Amino acid sequence: MLKGYGRQFALLLKSFEFLLVFAVWFVSYHLRFHVFDSQGYDLEILFLKAGLLLSTITIYFYHRGGLYGSHRLESRRAEAFSIFKANCLALLTFT
Repeated sequence: MLKGYGRQFALLLKSFEFLLVFAVWFVSYHLRFHVFDSQGYDLEILFLKAGLLLSTITIYFYHRGGLYGSHRLESRRAEAFSIFKANCLALLTFT
């Protein structure tokens, strides 16, 4: 019974992180092209597609790096390094 809830919680966590990465990407686009530079660039569709791709790549590297598993026996430094490594790999893949 707990395994079922664990899978639902993992799916909820991945969905939240997907939406968080996408929201941060879109807010950074909005700040860059509409707040700091108001010349009227019309790249919203392109940045929406790129945000979906970046979110998918980020979730993939989080899953591949084992970040959705239990880290109770690891130090905080090792866990932080795993998160940093997954984000760097996602960024390098995206660019």
